[in-house]
Amino acid sequence: MAKEYLKCLNKPGKLPVLGKGVYGKVYKLNEKTCVKVNKDPEVNKKEVELYKIYGNCPLFPKYYGCGQNYIVMELIKGESLRSYLDKGGILSENILKQLIKMFEEGIKAGLSLNPNARHIILTSEEYARLVDVEDIIKFSSAKPFMLMNRLNKYAQKQAFLEYLNNNSKWLMDQWEVKNKNKDV
Repeated sequence: MAKEYLKCLNKPGKLPVLGKGVYGKVYKLNEKTCVKVNKDPEVNKKEVELYKIYGNCPLFPKYYGCGQNYIVMELIKGESLRSYLDKGGILSENILKQLIKMFEEGIKAGLSLNPNARHIILTSEEYARLVDVEDIIKFSSAKPFMLMNRLNKYAQKQAFLEYLNNNSKWLMDQWEVKNKNKDV
């Protein structure tokens, strides 16, 4: 599948930019597919390995193929949590459910998620999805400190923790157990 997009990659400036970060840019190829073009082939190689390891985790985009400096993947439709909060959005029950389900799915996949709010995509699905798998794995932690800091900045942390405490004792227990094990 990746080969069909090589023509587009020769002129990525003609493609709509979905996002950019330290290592590269993400371009929209069509309604269901995007391509991440990395500046550094080594970063690209690491990310491809992670997609292969966590390919069955429903939180991440589906991996379709790669080249030396690019990865073709599923285009996740939605709005980043950071953008939503920046616009004054509040954590509705639906969003809280999505976030809790996202963390539960992550733990089931063996991940200790500590995502940046800009990498959490609010979707119309049952749970929020995550983009930038390499960054998410690199900053893994027993508790999601980066998210908690962002929620605190927008006075949403308490609402999240209250909802978590009332609706997912299992997840709260997982975070407590991981913190205890980390200190040992």
